[in-house]
Amino acid sequence: MLFTALRHMFQMLWLTLREVGQSVFLGIATLLNPALAEAIWRPERTQGTEAALEVRLEELSNTMARSAELVAEVEAALEVRQAAVAKLKSEAETAQRVAELSEEHRNAVATLLRGTVAKEGKKTFWLGALVNLFFFVAGVVVTLLVGK
Repeated sequence: MLFTALRHMFQMLWLTLREVGQSVFLGIATLLNPALAEAIWRPERTQGTEAALEVRLEELSNTMARSAELVAEVEAALEVRQAAVAKLKSEAETAQRVAELSEEHRNAVATLLRGTVAKEGKKTFWLGALVNLFFFVAGVVVTLLVGK
């Protein structure tokens, strides 16, 4: 789409420059031969050419504005992709560092994690036992109070 817009813009620019070149050539020709000037520069022809030129210039302006918008959209999309690439590159580097750990380091990390999990397991076990004991005693007390 961007390529099409740019191609259209350059075509319009080429047509405009070609018309300007023709006008300059015809101007020089009319200076050299005044009879030719009257045949070439009739009012109805110049008005049509000027109107066509204005229309083409307007189209060129619109096309250039649209191409500027497209360029801005493409730049924004590229920035988003560059950020995603940077994030993925960072994650890949982290994964590579983890993969490069020696067997000894991996075993040390695994042992540390197992020890931490085991400590938490013991803590949780005794905490659960204490809560169960509390509810057991509370149940006995409530039973004795209600039963009397």
